[in-house]
Amino acid sequence: MAHKLHFEDGRAAMFYVREKPWHGLGTEFTFPPKTAEEAIRGANIDWAVEPIPLYAASEGFYAQIPDRYAIVRKDLWGKPGCKLFGIVGSDYRPLQNIDAFRFFDGIVSTGLVSYETGGALGDGERVWVQARVKGDMDVAGDKIERFLLLSNGHDGKTAVDIRFSPIRVVCQNTLSWALQERSPLFHIHHDQRMDKRIEGAEIAIKDILEEYDRIETKFKKFTTIKLAEPSMVEYFTKVFADPKRYTNERDNTYASRLKKVQSTRENARRLADFGEGNQNHRGTVWAAYNGITELVDHEWGYADPTKRLNFLWFGEGERIKIKALEEASNLCRN
Repeated sequence: MAHKLHFEDGRAAMFYVREKPWHGLGTEFTFPPKTAEEAIRGANIDWAVEPIPLYAASEGFYAQIPDRYAIVRKDLWGKPGCKLFGIVGSDYRPLQNIDAFRFFDGIVSTGLVSYETGGALGDGERVWVQARVKGDMDVAGDKIERFLLLSNGHDGKTAVDIRFSPIRVVCQNTLSWALQERSPLFHIHHDQRMDKRIEGAEIAIKDILEEYDRIETKFKKFTTIKLAEPSMVEYFTKVFADPKRYTNERDNTYASRLKKVQSTRENARRLADFGEGNQNHRGTVWAAYNGITELVDHEWGYADPTKRLNFLWFGEGERIKIKALEEASNLCRN
């Protein structure tokens, strides 16, 4: 499925506060919404989903498939164009958009975090809200804004989670951040225990701020570690490894794939030296890391620019940036 910004009645299913996003789409809020419900309504995604029994049919005969349900929108079920979000079992519990992030309202009420933008991707199978944490980071002169990304899915595979999503202001690079073992700050599966987990969810603003302190400390360490050219080349090679060669693959086919990876490394290496904001950090782990984030965020083209968010936050772009972060962290341990 090609995940791009979802449109509802011809309007982008998205809201933003004051500053228009890069694609210029969505409903503008003059002031941040005070609750998740207000944010979801502002994004025009306050519809509900439901599980529908699945049937097999052939030549006039049909039978229900045991323990299998399709997740669809309630308001569109039975109408032309209704999309199937995912196929699930009987233990799956839908979580409506209007309820998905209510547990976070307590954090927002502290005044230290605000809902900034949010919306839906694809046909609406993934919804998200981005919240800004007050107080920017200063990493050796680089201003880093602190954000959290809240997301939920209706595809039967996507859990409710919250991720740290800092943004480097000088180049608007999203510095994807994963905790140990790639886990988010908060993660709830759509199973029979989901409701109790959400009711008992307690995310302390103290935990969020402490983790962002750790992030700032690590980024500052990146700026102090110098890399000789062999180490710089090795870093990009680890992030963009040679492609695996398939059995019976033709030499010219593999050579073409290898050349593409090598070109990617060269472009990342170029941006490490000449990318936006990197001149003052040239030769450091910080510059090398941001060479990759700038390449992924800004230099790779998008046939449809509305697909960009999914690629950067939930797709291959996010996975590459997490790999870049892990390898940069390893360099700072040596």
